[in-house]
Amino acid sequence: MAEQVFKDNVFDGYKWNAKIIQEPSVLEAYFDELKLVGRTIVSAKFVGIDFDYFSDRYRITFFYPEASSATKAAEIDEPFILTLDDGRRLDIAYQDGSTFRISLNTLPLDIKTDFEDKPIDGMLFFKDILGAAIKKIIVKRTDVEPDFTRAYGIELNEDGTQKEFIDSVTIEMSNGYIIYLTSDLDYGVVCVDKIKK
Repeated sequence: MAEQVFKDNVFDGYKWNAKIIQEPSVLEAYFDELKLVGRTIVSAKFVGIDFDYFSDRYRITFFYPEASSATKAAEIDEPFILTLDDGRRLDIAYQDGSTFRISLNTLPLDIKTDFEDKPIDGMLFFKDILGAAIKKIIVKRTDVEPDFTRAYGIELNEDGTQKEFIDSVTIEMSNGYIIYLTSDLDYGVVCVDKIKK
């Protein structure tokens, strides 16, 4: 995909030209198609602000028990960009229940947000996984339909036939860390954590 032009170079989620994937099997197939396993992550950038960077272990454990040991965790409302060693940029947003948005090279690195706050420093947040290769990607399924089912004007499971939903995505890295992605209503939770033995 080609880099997308946004008005005044300000990110607009409704106009972002990214795949919208709501079914676990479709997301797994797309990850396979992208051939990400073996690729090294060389840099990272958040597009939007970090509106709740966790330092409170109680809050992490209470709201996201699966992320209770995370070295870093943040709630985000816009995408982040991972640059790979082959030059591709993986643009990811997962902030709506079972609705994963992903594209390649569509977001310019100098993209701005319409929030006044500065974006979280992606290089600092992801420092533990930079220089490591992607070892495995796990799409966790659930049969529980999310509470938030309408993302960017697209209704989830409109005909009622979808039986499995995306619960979370774990990207295992070669150096013993993971990137863990989940969503809560209409924002995303991104964690960097050590792989649990």
